[in-house]
Amino acid sequence: MKRLQPTEAAVLLVPLACYTVVAAWVYVYFPRELVPLAGSAYATDAFLGGTLVASTFVMNRVLERDLERR
Repeated sequence: MKRLQPTEAAVLLVPLACYTVVAAWVYVYFPRELVPLAGSAYATDAFLGGTLVASTFVMNRVLERDLERR
């Protein structure tokens, strides 16, 4: 594994920082009766995003394997 340069590490941490800012805003300003709805929407989004990433990864591996056989 190679070490990340500071700029590369910063680029990888930007999405986490965005999630942290949004989570802090929701915690402070979001109406308490809507928090469960927002949590379920976030969980659904995380599940669908994870499914998309996993299916893309699997299809990439399948295509690589198929191209190596030729």
